[in-house]
Amino acid sequence: MRLVNEFSEYVALPIASWFQETLGMAPEGMLGIDCQKLGILQCYLLKASYSSSLLCRHPLLWEKRVPGEDEEEGYKVGLGLKDIIKKYGFGWLPNHMFNWEANMFAAGIGDQFPFPVRRLEKRYQRRKGERTTMMDILQEMDQAIGRIKILGEKEGDEAKRLLLLRWLGTRIMRQYHQDVWEALYKSPFEFKGKESELERQEQQERDDEIDSEDEEPRPRKRAWITKKMPK
Repeated sequence: MRLVNEFSEYVALPIASWFQETLGMAPEGMLGIDCQKLGILQCYLLKASYSSSLLCRHPLLWEKRVPGEDEEEGYKVGLGLKDIIKKYGFGWLPNHMFNWEANMFAAGIGDQFPFPVRRLEKRYQRRKGERTTMMDILQEMDQAIGRIKILGEKEGDEAKRLLLLRWLGTRIMRQYHQDVWEALYKSPFEFKGKESELERQEQQERDDEIDSEDEEPRPRKRAWITKKMPK
């Protein structure tokens, strides 16, 4: 237990504090590109520390040069812990890469450091429907919570606050049930009502095709309930 506590105190906690300091350098959502890259590096270090994963599985930490996300980018700068551990026996962070006083990369390093979030961004863009739904939900939550915060001590404000709090709870439960049922309908498991819902969707697609015969052809929407590998 003592070794675990010492590891947390001397390895994990300093990285976590460093990450929190980086996040606090600008208001939420306003971090510059270099600070974002630095935060990504800190997250990789935290992940490798807490999960005790092999560093060689993280090229960004292990190698001196790592390929960019696109072919045009060529190679970028990595942390290079492979050579450092081989030389010193411990993964010290190279001083020449950081400006510790400013909590930033050293001059020129930020431009050469990769920004490995484009793959995640592409996945994000592909899920346009889920993203739109989530944004609508978050906007509803923000409006309700903002209204709760501005309610003061006037007569009737307490009743309004209680109403909004109950609405928030109801909205969360409704969304939970909706997400659960959508996941069930998308799953390969068969249950009562799933077949009729599939028939309803197919009929709706046929009706849409008939209605759009005189209009420009539109791509056919794929039903989100399928019969593949039923269980």
